[in-house]
Amino acid sequence: YPQENVDILIAEMEQQGISNNFTKIAILATLAKESGLNPKSEKCYTNTSLSRIREIWPYFKKMDDGKLEELKSDCKAFFNYVYEKNRKNKYGNRPGTDDGYDYRGRGFNQVTFRGSYKKYAEESGVDILNNPDLLNEPKTAAIVAVKFLSNRLKKKFGTNNPDFKTQDEATIAVAEANCKSPGAKKDCTRAINSARKRVPHFTKST
Repeated sequence: YPQENVDILIAEMEQQGISNNFTKIAILATLAKESGLNPKSEKCYTNTSLSRIREIWPYFKKMDDGKLEELKSDCKAFFNYVYEKNRKNKYGNRPGTDDGYDYRGRGFNQVTFRGSYKKYAEESGVDILNNPDLLNEPKTAAIVAVKFLSNRLKKKFGTNNPDFKTQDEATIAVAEANCKSPGAKKDCTRAINSARKRVPHFTKST
């Protein structure tokens, strides 16, 4: 992982009041599974198998192979469909626009949806709403990723710096916070296990 980006993230955690070393390592491990600590835009799915696409988005199981093959061949159309389908503007994407594509995943933790870009533009002071690719700059990506996880941790624990006593306790909490909002019904086992595998990479970083 790029050491410069590790250092930027650790500095940002400390800036935002995260001092628990277990939490710091958990955040690095969770973000590493998302982006390899290289902030980037969500890749197109043109070369992804139909079975994998259906694993990520189960509602595609109802779409026949031919239609899904056609949809995935057009990157912009695919993201517009994926991030607007049945969502009723819940996350801020505007129907009939390219918001699904324009606000696809970016940064260290693949922030998605126009509503999230708007929120974190306001919280970070960086206009990622009108310039989404700014979220792929390491400093901005670090601010947004740490704020995102801080917000999720605060909702569940009342603080972004819980007094975790073990590494696995912190890893489960942070990976789950990145995977879903508190109280949401979603199986985060895969995300947690992916983060666990990366924990040993960062035990000496903090």
